[in-house]
Amino acid sequence: MKRVRFIEHRGTSILLEDFREMRYGEEFLDLLEQAKKMIRSQPEATVLTLLDVTGTRYNVEMANQIKHFADGNKPYVRAGVVVGLTGTTELVLKAVSLFTRRNFITFDALK
Repeated sequence: MKRVRFIEHRGTSILLEDFREMRYGEEFLDLLEQAKKMIRSQPEATVLTLLDVTGTRYNVEMANQIKHFADGNKPYVRAGVVVGLTGTTELVLKAVSLFTRRNFITFDALK
């Protein structure tokens, strides 16, 4: 199953970005590029995103990549939800939020 894909929920299209158990490397960078292309191919202010970061371990380079990714997506994303946050990922999200001036809705896990 593709890690980055549009899903339908109650008639609404949502971009699911499945970054569970991700580590820095080629797969992470490929997924980021896939998500970027999908988001930026949509009309501005229309994309709803759901990012699952359960079990992901971030390093400084990943955090920087995510900051620039989220900042570039800002014109296209109407709302973004992040699930699976823990101590480190919460800090990364706060840094991304400050850098991009975006607010993210957060939940502990998908149910």
